[in-house]
Amino acid sequence: MKRGSVVLFALLGITVSGGAFAAVRWWQMQHTAQVQHFDAPTPPSEPQLIRLQPVVTGLDQPTDIVFVPGGGMKAIVTEQAGRAHLVDIGAALQSGQPIDVKTTPLVLEMWVRSMSEMGLLSLAFHPKYQQNGRFFARYDPWVHDTLIARIAEFELPFAELGKHPATEKRTLVEVPQKVPLHQAGQTIFGPDGKLYIGFGDGGTANDSDRNGQNLNSLKGKILRLDVDAPDLIPKDNPFVGRPEVRPEIWAYGLRNPWRFSFDKEGHAIVGDVGQEGREELDLVSKGDNLGWNVREGSICGQGITDCVKPEMTDPIFEYDRTVGECIIGGETATGTRIAEIQGKYIFADFVRGRIWAIDLPPKAPKAGEAWTPLVPKVLGQWGKLFTSFAHDNDGNLYVTDVVAGEVLALMPAP
Repeated sequence: MKRGSVVLFALLGITVSGGAFAAVRWWQMQHTAQVQHFDAPTPPSEPQLIRLQPVVTGLDQPTDIVFVPGGGMKAIVTEQAGRAHLVDIGAALQSGQPIDVKTTPLVLEMWVRSMSEMGLLSLAFHPKYQQNGRFFARYDPWVHDTLIARIAEFELPFAELGKHPATEKRTLVEVPQKVPLHQAGQTIFGPDGKLYIGFGDGGTANDSDRNGQNLNSLKGKILRLDVDAPDLIPKDNPFVGRPEVRPEIWAYGLRNPWRFSFDKEGHAIVGDVGQEGREELDLVSKGDNLGWNVREGSICGQGITDCVKPEMTDPIFEYDRTVGECIIGGETATGTRIAEIQGKYIFADFVRGRIWAIDLPPKAPKAGEAWTPLVPKVLGQWGKLFTSFAHDNDGNLYVTDVVAGEVLALMPAP
């Protein structure tokens, strides 16, 4: 996700199954090239408006948390090194004691490249998971000396969840990568039942390959797939039928959309990680061009003087390096646990350990359009590095932290 905040490392691997899992763990420990190190921010002594309660501990670089459809308070937590655990958040909340992830069953364990921004990055359950047992994961397989980003389908029937690991069934998308940077990593089903996937521009600085504005590349895009259609392409995708344009593309002009979610109108709320000028929060609709690398947020890209183009969409909120350095897209709080944030969108900054709440507008402005800036409310700053938000089936929120390797429940301040 971020430059300079971590010591990069490589953890090698390939997908296996069944009784070989113990061997995988041993092999991974023997072939860890370098222990990953994070520098946690030092929070100020200002008041925190919410409390963060640990509900899962012992995680190794957690990347995502997603609740099981129809599974009550059971959730899957993914780790960058290629593991996904089934955890019962409800039991932790009821007892007041966090769950040690080492006591939980594995849903996935695979050999992946987990250096820099690569690894097992996210997981998404099919909307009808209880009936069909299907889910999807974004990961970077170990394939000799080739860097590849993969979206794959897995199968694990609802009744067998927690009894044995899932089986990989097919590959949906593979994107070759030049460097392990700007990978993005979100997979999520939208309210329309389609699978949305975020890909970064693939690096390096200033989008040197011009992927963001290239509609014949899947990099720097949000893709939209129909996982129930033979060809995977929804017929109402915005660029279907155009020559030299990839039909999977739903929106483009993004740098590194690490995390996004959806509002009730079907807009994607995207935290797009910036380069050196702006971190931006985008409200994205079908066919939108968010501007990268012509623009970084609402300012011009390097070497560009004319970047106010009406076909581009402005961010709904942005901030510079005095505020933070790596935006983490979040979730809308629809639960009743914390009355002060109900209905607000909650997001964070990875480097500064800060969490905000903001009221979402009904639409995003076009570039150059008059706009009243949104003002978020700071909920607090912690000595943590937040990587991903999630909501349970009641709409209450959780966040992962790679410093302590925890899942934290957002709770009312004491």
